[in-house]
Amino acid sequence: MFQESNPFILFFFLNSFFTIGLILNQNDNVKDSVISQKVSSQINPLESFTWFCFFLQLALLLVKLKIKQF
Repeated sequence: MFQESNPFILFFFLNSFFTIGLILNQNDNVKDSVISQKVSSQINPLESFTWFCFFLQLALLLVKLKIKQF
């Protein structure tokens, strides 16, 4: 299935799935807060981690594309 069995590629795919899972978790949290009508100024601790994983994913994608060009 994969042409390259590079650890970088494995990390890229694992981070992709992890980021998707965190985003889905954020969506569920928003639905729950709307249902309960609880307005809070506290930031969910996973939200910062979700953004970190998202930007890490973008950086990995850029590195992957740059490596593929050479």
